[in-house]
Parts: sequence; structure tokens; C-alpha cells
Amino acid sequence: MALLGKLPDVEVAKQLGRQNRDMAAKRNSLDIPYMARHVRRWTELEEKLMGTAAAEVIARELNRSIMAVQQHRDELRIPVFGMREFRSR
Repeated sequence: MALLGKLPDVEVAKQLGRQNRDMAAKRNSLDIPYMARHVRRWTELEEKLMGTAAAEVIARELNRSIMAVQQHRDELRIPVFGMREFRSR
């Protein structure tokens, strides 16, 4: 139970041989916040790909959603592939 909130509920459930929903219910009943992020951080290498090809191509190559690639490219203020300068949406 020490892993609740530190690892994704899916991982804790897998380790304990339980259902995902059991872990979420137990964590909630103990008022343990869900601190385990299920978000993949962007690597330097991935960020270097931004703007070098269409978002669809980069998304497929990195196994990320097109929206994630577009949003991260915008956060980095990198122009869309084929454009010279960044334009906010």
C-alpha cells in the first residue's frame, strides 16, 4: 500500500494482482492524492525534431498524439514545418 499515489494505479494493481479500480478506490478512501503522473516527459532529442517535419509525421515517429506534438511545439515557440517564423494560434 506504500506505493499508492506514488506509482500509477495500473502499476500498483499489476504488482498486487488486483483491479485498477480497487487501487483507485483504496487510494481515495485513504485520502491519498494521485501524484503518479502518467505523462511522458519530452526528451531533448524529441524536442530537436519539432518543426523538422509535419506534426503528423513526428507524432507517428515518437508514438505521441498529433495534438501533443502541436501543443509542445507551440510551447517551445517553434514554427510549423515549412513556416519561417512562429505564429501563435
